[in-house]
Amino acid sequence: MNAAIRCLVQDLDCLPACAGLDELFAVVNVHAINLDDVADHVLFDPERYHRELIVNADDYQILVLGWLPGQKSPIHNHRGSQCCVRVLQGTAVETIYSHTRDGFFETRTDRYAAGTLFGGEDADIHTVENAASARQGLVTLHVYRPVLSRMELFDVKNDRLVVREPAVLRLS
Repeated sequence: MNAAIRCLVQDLDCLPACAGLDELFAVVNVHAINLDDVADHVLFDPERYHRELIVNADDYQILVLGWLPGQKSPIHNHRGSQCCVRVLQGTAVETIYSHTRDGFFETRTDRYAAGTLFGGEDADIHTVENAASARQGLVTLHVYRPVLSRMELFDVKNDRLVVREPAVLRLS
């Protein structure tokens, strides 16, 4: 394991169980993990974005995801987990879905350049993608706390978000 990742792990190990998303962001932000720190874990798959597990601790996971242009996550949440994402290469496009009082939803799309952080927790619903027009692969570092063990996938039907199925998490 790279020295920068080891330092991040040490600080994650010190976070109290009750720490919130802000504390997780603060820890990840202190460690300027870059593409060189995870180069051995960056893989791309022509079929779908690739998830590479690099640390699997009792109460958190660190993964590197590789996204080719046009690859996108399904609409999902992180039931019971916080997620902090650092963009290491490219520009991540996140679309956030918010339920409205009338049972429909609205969306907001944000772009995150290399070096920036974004994320959410629990029932926050979003997608992440590398735009089809991107000229390079997108590489993101994800810290899930506690371990991401369940999530829901959603479809849009009749202008509403409908739970598709519990997700099966595939890790390499």
